[in-house]
Amino acid sequence: MTGLIMVRYSYVCFFLLLLINCKDPIDLRGKGSIGLLVIDGKITTLPGPYELRLGYTVGVDQKPSPVSHAHAKLFDDAGNSEAYDETGEAGVYSAPGAIVQGIPGRAYHIEVTLEDGRKYTSKPEIIPLASGIDTPSYDFGTRSEFVGDAEVKKNVINVYTDTQLPADGKDIYMRWYATETYMFEQAPKFDEFTGTIPKPCYVDGFADRQRITLFTTRSQQLQTLTHTLVAVRDIDHSFLARHYFTVYLSSITKESHEYWKNVDQLINRSGSIFDTPPAPIAGNIFSPTDETEKVLGYFEAANTSYSRLFVLRKDVPFQMLSYCNDPKYGPYWPFYPKECNDCLLLENSSKTPPDWWVAD
Repeated sequence: MTGLIMVRYSYVCFFLLLLINCKDPIDLRGKGSIGLLVIDGKITTLPGPYELRLGYTVGVDQKPSPVSHAHAKLFDDAGNSEAYDETGEAGVYSAPGAIVQGIPGRAYHIEVTLEDGRKYTSKPEIIPLASGIDTPSYDFGTRSEFVGDAEVKKNVINVYTDTQLPADGKDIYMRWYATETYMFEQAPKFDEFTGTIPKPCYVDGFADRQRITLFTTRSQQLQTLTHTLVAVRDIDHSFLARHYFTVYLSSITKESHEYWKNVDQLINRSGSIFDTPPAPIAGNIFSPTDETEKVLGYFEAANTSYSRLFVLRKDVPFQMLSYCNDPKYGPYWPFYPKECNDCLLLENSSKTPPDWWVAD
């Protein structure tokens, strides 16, 4: 399941994040952000598969239109290559990582050929030699949001990490993000044919889609970082059963760090990445045959590790209402949400638990 989460890494949030770069002031409403090709992906030191996404920007408040039937390859600096295959999701491609694998100190790039013959490539990125070691933790609190002029308090869980930094004396550039995986239990309707109640689903996604957490050791003499906030997650029905958080730490290149810093600045200025179109500023991908074409996106090579923690219902200090089996109505009440009768309707859900999952 860890591999599946990584396949979904670019998923909705990071796909949109990688579309945006803002080294210069930009007008988000300008026509320059429409009709641009977006190519993004990454390779890490974790096992494959490695994902690549292709799309065209289509304007304000709209997600990129996926590009299918492209041919793409992943290359390393030793002359090895591996083809991406298009997955069941349009515009999403996957390389198994059986031939080309992420190794510290090695350089990687991609080459993409669209159905109409146009070609694109990324500048080579070298996976950094060193990364850090994380120890995650959490606490609970509240956050405020405004509905009209009214302030509403939301109960949240805050996910932190303490990081042991590399001691090689070189400048390190880091980025964190957190995924989540939780168990979702359907309404416990007894099946008289099987003599059982429905099995739960296991749902994975990103814990805090818009948060970008960055750090660099440049000009700093530090050995540890403490209490770095990597995710703030609203408390909801997903905490009625075991809820895992996986914190990923990526040691990235200086160029990638600068790219993500610009993305973060754009988000802070604009408020929400989901309310703005991609900015028309390129990353590290270009057309070798048309130097004037602007291509969005970034192909990243990262030295990545992860750590994991879980939260049980009894750990949550807030009251949580039943979702699919309210004692007042019982399991057969017809007005439960539709996923209470078929949890596979939930995005990124599966009846099979991750291989690392620990049962209650």
